[in-house]
Amino acid sequence: MRKYLFKKINKPYKACLHVHTTVSDGNYTPEEIKKLYMEKGFSIVAYTDHEVMVPQTHLTDKDFLALTSVEFSVNENYEGKNFDYPKTYHLNFYSPEADREYISIFSERFVWREESRKLITDEMRKADYERYYDVERINE
Repeated sequence: MRKYLFKKINKPYKACLHVHTTVSDGNYTPEEIKKLYMEKGFSIVAYTDHEVMVPQTHLTDKDFLALTSVEFSVNENYEGKNFDYPKTYHLNFYSPEADREYISIFSERFVWREESRKLITDEMRKADYERYYDVERINE
């Protein structure tokens, strides 16, 4: 069965599937992002802040869909000492559940922004995933 997130119409939707807010290292709040993108004709935005998945469902209305998502950094040869990596990969994950606030590969020790650390919930901590980085693990 097909589920429509917006009413079915004969026009395409304009979407941004990767944006950062003040939840991590962006310059604008989630509310400001909605306003700015809607002014440019967007009706869908995926909030992909670093390392924490924070639902922005309060922004969803009949004209706008806020997708719950997150961006994880995968740093090759990471030893937990500094941010000097030979290679970094960014992976975006999108939740099928709008109000979900955690992802199974969440790891608190990789949340580096103070603004983001304030948003960590007990539900997120349940994942307690030990992330390590090599090609096999990335593929896994």
